Amino acid sequence: ELPVVIVPRELPDWLVDVVDKLPKHATKRYERRTQPVKQIVIHHTASKPTTSAAAVARYHSMEPPMGRGYPGIAYHVYIGSDGLVELTQPLDVVSYHAGDANGTSVGVCFSGDFTVAPPTAQQLVSGKLVIAWLLDKLGLQNDAVLGHGDLMDTACPGGDWWKALLPAEPEYTSIAEAVALIRDAMVSVTKVYTLVHSLAEQVKDELDALMTQLEDAREKLAG
Repeated sequence: ELPVVIVPRELPDWLVDVVDKLPKHATKRYERRTQPVKQIVIHHTASKPTTSAAAVARYHSMEPPMGRGYPGIAYHVYIGSDGLVELTQPLDVVSYHAGDANGTSVGVCFSGDFTVAPPTAQQLVSGKLVIAWLLDKLGLQNDAVLGHGDLMDTACPGGDWWKALLPAEPEYTSIAEAVALIRDAMVSVTKVYTLVHSLAEQVKDELDALMTQLEDAREKLAG
């Protein structure tokens, strides 16, 4: 079973921790997780590509009608149009980004409106790093990655472009298939060893016969 609280001790060099630098609500605070993380949810800001994490945090933490009235930014990781990756909430925080799935999911947001234009090349490169890192840290598989629209009635994140971020799947899809591949490989190695051993024995026999013939020839010459 996955641990409830996932807080990596060290962040990769490409991930900038801005958690304590972003605007927050004056009094409200997000709760900590009581359930394991099971999903990684992809979002877009549905705004200009230049929208910053700070701007989103400010909007989310302001009271209506100027904002959402959240405790802080709703996403855990934010990827700007220039490819900059920021940690915007600790991974053990239950932020408001995926409705009923909030308690079991991590939100990754890309700046931009991808119903109008696709993500930048820099965003796609950074997105692959983020997804691979989260899958590894959270102990999840590719099917744990979802678009916001897979969970709620929304156009976010602007199509299924995010599927290109997923790591390549291995040739096998189950432990049983992996074991079968390993077993087949071991059988192949055994066959090669047996063949080489057989050839070595054959060569040895032929060399022994040749040495016997040479010894007989030497004795005849000596006689």
